[in-house]
Amino acid sequence: MRQQEVIQAVVEKVATTQTLWNFDEILSAVGKNMQTDLTMTDITRIAKNYISARNNVENMTVAGEGGKMDGIWYYNVSDAERQKLHDSLAKNLELK
Repeated sequence: MRQQEVIQAVVEKVATTQTLWNFDEILSAVGKNMQTDLTMTDITRIAKNYISARNNVENMTVAGEGGKMDGIWYYNVSDAERQKLHDSLAKNLELK
């Protein structure tokens, strides 16, 4: 829930014209606290697309179990749960 609140707050802040000019600076600050394999171009494209859709958001919860392995925290999701999420996203995004 907290992660969703943070993401929503960032999107609302990014939605302003003034903030769009500082977008790289914002992502750099957030990037110090997260790791992703998305490129800056990917993140920018997703954010710009999300801004227009931010008032039509459906939240989904991913069922799984968290735990540490070799000092790294993982969230393990079953194949059945991944398939359920895939099917739901494909349906909502009108993908085949």
